[in-house]
Amino acid sequence: MRAQRSGTLIGFTSGNHQGSVSQANCSAAKGGFISLVRSAALGLHKYGVTANAVAPVARTRMSAGVPTELAGIGGPEDVAALVVYLLSDRARDAGVTGQVHTVAGPKIAVWAQPRELRAAYAEGAWTPERIADALPTTVGTDPMPLLEQARRQHEPDALPGY
Repeated sequence: MRAQRSGTLIGFTSGNHQGSVSQANCSAAKGGFISLVRSAALGLHKYGVTANAVAPVARTRMSAGVPTELAGIGGPEDVAALVVYLLSDRARDAGVTGQVHTVAGPKIAVWAQPRELRAAYAEGAWTPERIADALPTTVGTDPMPLLEQARRQHEPDALPGY
């Protein structure tokens, strides 16, 4: 691809890249894969090579046993349409690289790029006490939607037999 000064890399990940209640090893691998794709996009763009990740949500033999409801789930043909587009000259000409896309039936989405949200600066060195005083009111945290969902699922009302 470097020699021909063009090409397309497409990697497949899953929704586990967001984190998982019971599969930390899988989430780590999926998140690492996304970082690999983004690194390839950064390193290969000067050669005309694009790199993107697809996190499909589609009915397959593997997803058939998933206990949570997958609203708006599509089939493999929905994922195939996105892949064909990502392989196209139109995607390359539009500068689509380093992206993570999800396709779930009628829904297509792009996931956020890692970036700094907020920062605080100290005069002198940070200490644990200074961080405890400053962090909650300045830098704060970034909400984690899956954590809130996990909390709701583990409330006593949500558990069968309670």
